[in-house]
Formats: sequence, C-alpha cells, structure tokens
Amino acid sequence: MAPPKREGAVREVKFIMDRLRKDGEIAYDELMRNSEKFLQESVLKFKRSQGITTSTPYIDPALEAPWLEAQKHAAALKTLGEPRASLELNWIKDHVDRVYEDFKKWKKKFVTEPSFTSPSKKTSRKDKTASSDKAARRARDSIMQKLALEFSSMPAGKEFLTCRELELRLLRASYGMFIRLSSDLFRL
Repeated sequence: MAPPKREGAVREVKFIMDRLRKDGEIAYDELMRNSEKFLQESVLKFKRSQGITTSTPYIDPALEAPWLEAQKHAAALKTLGEPRASLELNWIKDHVDRVYEDFKKWKKKFVTEPSFTSPSKKTSRKDKTASSDKAARRARDSIMQKLALEFSSMPAGKEFLTCRELELRLLRASYGMFIRLSSDLFRL
C-alpha cells in the first residue's frame, strides 16, 4: 500500500506511520524469507528420513496400491487366457492420461496467457477492475470444473465388465496420483 500523496510544506515532514509501515514491510519480508527457508529445510529432513533423494518424488504406497494391485490381477488373468481386465486397465490409463494432458495444456496456457492471470501489481487500482478479476476466476473455475467432470466420467464408448463403478473411481484416482507424483510437474 502506497503512502498518501502530500502537498506543499507537509511533503517534507516525516510521519511516524510511514516509518512504522516501512519497518513492518521489512519485518514481514524477513519473516517470509525465514519461513520459506524453514519449510525447505523441513522438506529436506523429511526426504532424508524417508530415504528419498532430491530427484525422486515421494509416492505414498497407499495411493498407488490399488493401481498396482489391479495390474497384478490383470496380468494373472491374462496368463489364464482372460485379457479383458488388462484391456479395461488400458482404457482407464488412456482416459486419465488424456485428461492429464488436457490439464498440462491448460496449465501452460494459464501461466502464459494474460487473460487468465491477475493484473500486475504495477497497474493502478483504477485500471484493475473487479469484473475482470471475476471473469478470469470464472474462466479458470469453468476449465477446472470441466476437467474434473471429464476425469470422473467413464471413458466414452467403453463397457466395463471386470470392474464395478466404485472400483473404477478408485483405479482412476490411484493411477492419477501415480502419474501425477511420478511426473516432473510435481515434486515434493
């Protein structure tokens, strides 16, 4: 927040609130630097305690277990001559991968396109309108809602025989976490 503009002889006078505001900003910046440093150190300590190198993402075994179990089950059925479970897992994988690719495209567009980002701090308050902020927020929310609905929907034109709806939800979520945590976009 900028100090109020002063005219005439008052312009040269130092006010206590100006000094307090400046000291407050300095203290806040220092606090933010220290808290960021503390967070980074805490994450590194946690990684070391779990045996995780900085290049490996942390993947919770409970999150990836349903997908890995389904893969083992499908492989066992395939050896018995029943390829349907493997086919259905591939449908789930393709569906989640497609939605994930759409998300990555949207994320890249979100970062680079000015209509999705909020106005810069350099623009004056008069130039920054609340309606443009709301419109950008609505656009982001609309896209995220569309992606969430697409993710939770069934793959188009596919009939699942080996999985119930609840299992499909669990497998979509498990595979989604598996690819999300193992991608370069999300590192702990």
